[in-house]
Amino acid sequence: MLGFSSLFDAHFHLFSTKNVKNVEINAEFCQKIGGGCSCGVSKDDFFTQKAFIQQNNLSSKIKLCYGIHPWYGDFSQVDFLELLLKGNEICAVGETGFDLFTPELKEKLEIQKICWNAQLELAEKYNKPVVIHCRKGLKFVVADSKKLCRLPAVVFHGFGGNVQEAQMLMSKIPQSYFSFGSGILREGSRAETAFRELPLERLLLESDEMGIDFLGKIYEKAGVLRWEKDGMESEKILVEMKKNYKKAFVSI
Repeated sequence: MLGFSSLFDAHFHLFSTKNVKNVEINAEFCQKIGGGCSCGVSKDDFFTQKAFIQQNNLSSKIKLCYGIHPWYGDFSQVDFLELLLKGNEICAVGETGFDLFTPELKEKLEIQKICWNAQLELAEKYNKPVVIHCRKGLKFVVADSKKLCRLPAVVFHGFGGNVQEAQMLMSKIPQSYFSFGSGILREGSRAETAFRELPLERLLLESDEMGIDFLGKIYEKAGVLRWEKDGMESEKILVEMKKNYKKAFVSI
């Protein structure tokens, strides 16, 4: 079992449905890991996370990002997002992006575009990375590759694309990072193949909605995949994931 102090969680939700039931366990776990970035999706969510981090003396380890999730498309959050950026209270903008996975979400495409554009502008204005949520909307992200190139880092959270798509994104947005979670646990998945084949310096690992205590399993599978690829020792992966995490979230 890998030591938790060596693990970095690039994307999770501290008070997701699975995490909120285990607040005391969350605090203990967050103290143990090397670091992590928790994503807020509403004002209440943000302030609850901020208070939790302060009360448990976690500010040196757990950082916050905030964005208008494409599921919700709440443009009224833009002013609050800028307020957080002005106060340097978040390390990244996100998650933002496009989700056209269902007919209902496809109907929200125009508001998703409006929220996306506003968030890219703010990320550039305040020199912050973006965390991208993307399902069935990659062409809209690629269309703004020139804008994205002006940002310090672009993190594709829960990346579910194939190796060729990732290579295309790296060619257009050189500072891209691809964050993998539970997808790499599914045998034969595109995520499993992509994590094995992509350059290690472009990779991150995350627990997302699985529950932050799930992170160790994800790291263990990541170690197996890179050992199969090039005989890489788990210790090397730990070092690289920490390095990538620090580079991606430059304002931490």
